[in-house]
Amino acid sequence: MIFDSFRAHLDSLGTRGLLPGDSGPLRVSGCPGAGPALLAAALLNRGSPAVVLVVDSPSLAEAALNDLSTGAGMSDARLLPQRETLPFEDSDPHVEITSQRADAFSALLSGRTRLVVTTARGLVERSPVALLGEDFAITLREGDAWNRTAIADRLRRMGFESAESVRELGDFAVRGGIVDVFPFGVDRPFRIELWDDAIASIRSFDLLSQRSVERHETAEILPVSLNPELFEAADTKWERRCLLELLPDGAIVVEAGGAASGRKRERLWEEIREAWGDDAPGGRRSAEDLVMPPAAAERKLETLTRVRVEPTDSGPLPGERRVELGLVPPPAIDRNMEHLVAAVLEARDRGERTLILCDNQGQLERLEEILEELAGRTILRSARLALGSLSGGFRIPGPDPLLVLTDHEIFQRAHRPRRGRNLHGVASLESIASLSPGDYVVHMDHGIGRYAGLERVTVGEETIETLKIEYADGEVLRLPHYRIDLIEKWAGLADGDDPVKPPPVHKLGGKRWKQLRTKTEAEIRAMATELLELYAHRQVSEGHAFPADTRWQRELESAFL
Repeated sequence: MIFDSFRAHLDSLGTRGLLPGDSGPLRVSGCPGAGPALLAAALLNRGSPAVVLVVDSPSLAEAALNDLSTGAGMSDARLLPQRETLPFEDSDPHVEITSQRADAFSALLSGRTRLVVTTARGLVERSPVALLGEDFAITLREGDAWNRTAIADRLRRMGFESAESVRELGDFAVRGGIVDVFPFGVDRPFRIELWDDAIASIRSFDLLSQRSVERHETAEILPVSLNPELFEAADTKWERRCLLELLPDGAIVVEAGGAASGRKRERLWEEIREAWGDDAPGGRRSAEDLVMPPAAAERKLETLTRVRVEPTDSGPLPGERRVELGLVPPPAIDRNMEHLVAAVLEARDRGERTLILCDNQGQLERLEEILEELAGRTILRSARLALGSLSGGFRIPGPDPLLVLTDHEIFQRAHRPRRGRNLHGVASLESIASLSPGDYVVHMDHGIGRYAGLERVTVGEETIETLKIEYADGEVLRLPHYRIDLIEKWAGLADGDDPVKPPPVHKLGGKRWKQLRTKTEAEIRAMATELLELYAHRQVSEGHAFPADTRWQRELESAFL
């Protein structure tokens, strides 16, 4: 809906100057809100081999990626984040950042994406890249010849950390003929089963239950550390390259930050030079190992189609072409619902449709109630409310005019972009992934014991994975992983400033845990009986009926979401 209206407007302008291949830089004005993202998507659809959208900050980059998904329906666009380190530091400790960078490079080089969002710093930061076009990822397939040592060595070179069990993104674990690994870009980790130095099966599994969820023919694993060892071990020629150097001929660079992007690249270069001096530490020859020099970056940009989106605080460049798109910012609502009704009715009188995007279903229902109460049910025929999130609204003129409003602008709240990609961190505390050997656990039937790690047990012709739990007198319980719902991690309370004391472990089959459980169940029944009596008394008592929520209260609630 939004992108169709935007493209129809561009076509009505006859903006042939936006087509790739036209000479000279281009300045675009009249492009507020999420307009730069829609413009980048429109340019891509006009035949460019690749488009890069450069914004001012990492938060704006995430918002722009969300704008592409919501406003233009692009699910294959990639975010290339800048490193979250000091400018002169090479490694990034954030595995999600490194994995996203590897994913963006890999997708661009393999043709899986043609649109990348980044910052001025991210555009010129260099990372190891293979010169022969090898993909960053390794792709494992059923039947491929791999052994567990080779997989483990490759994962270590890719930055994965060995662990007893997979807990979070970037972990891998080897147990017998099984390799578990949690790479970037998947909802669940992979379990790779090996047989006779070949991959027998690939499954995704649930961290909580440890049960296999879905079988896969292939598993693509991206590195969580862009390390030259990844290519050196494979005897591959590589160099440090940045996104700008990898763009093909005919690519378009849309700079939403305008001339400020160039100044940021210059400051980044100077900060590295000042920190390192003439010679870089660690054997590096110069700052060029980390970033592309500003002069070289400008020369490269001159060979590409360059689009600068206003506002900008610098004058026009020599030979610069100018295009006015004519989009205007949405009317200011300022939490005044009468202003919202007036904006919808004015748009209707101009022959425009109105789209109001809400972050969640509750917000959508509240806005519907407010509009209906103020202007009647008929106003909902002029305004469509939908779930979605854009960084900012606008009014699109042209043959298919559209007014786009966002609830965070209506209620003057901070914009929280929706993350389209599911990035998992640590598993829940109830998960086996949160347990370490020596932790105390509580079994529903046997009481408190000490977790001693995972152990594979053969029962008949089947081999299963179990949790080894030690109890009093050296007794051991081996709990199958699919019955993890019977245990939870023990959590004790400290006595003042004293550290938490470890609990005494119970005896398997002993009476102490059964007596404690029976006593607790009796106390819970007594409490439930007391609550039932209380609620029954309240049911027959005469209460006070408060009036229904007013429009003012609903507006106040909406301002806090």
